[in-house]
Amino acid sequence: CECSYCTAPGVPNPVSKSNYSNRYFYFYGKILDQARKVNPEARIIILLYSDCTLNVPDIKIHPGIIGMGTNRADFDGFARQGLKRMGVWDHHLDRSYPLVRHFPKFMAARLRRLHKKGLSEYFGEVYMIHAANGPKQYILGRLLWDIDCDIDKVMMEYCTKAFGKEAVPERMCGATDAR
Repeated sequence: CECSYCTAPGVPNPVSKSNYSNRYFYFYGKILDQARKVNPEARIIILLYSDCTLNVPDIKIHPGIIGMGTNRADFDGFARQGLKRMGVWDHHLDRSYPLVRHFPKFMAARLRRLHKKGLSEYFGEVYMIHAANGPKQYILGRLLWDIDCDIDKVMMEYCTKAFGKEAVPERMCGATDAR
């Protein structure tokens, strides 16, 4: 909102044209205060996205807010402001690329780092091209089940299940060790 109340000097957490986060986080905090009068465990999930909530606010974040961040979100900054539960809204939108981006070790390292910072929610936006995107989704599923799984072993497992025991995983899937 850009009404005179929301942008007036002296109003708690005023907004600027480039940062609406203070106002949104203040608003969500007030809603949660009211909701917790009825249900002390009430929570709200918000998307950390665009001018509304992508920028880290200057205020402390209500403990009932769960922030779902995209690749651009400053998870460290949100954690410093009190965001205790975080999630990632991942984009695996390979339809725009000439080749499917296959980056299982990078994906694993990123999810493990975010998990240590409090990541507890995950949403993957996927346009499934199964033959090409299947390995990535298989590994992602295993990571979400067991964050410490061995990526090379999971890739070998996928190749064996998908292509048979006679497949040569180190050539087909980029695995680092043979069966």
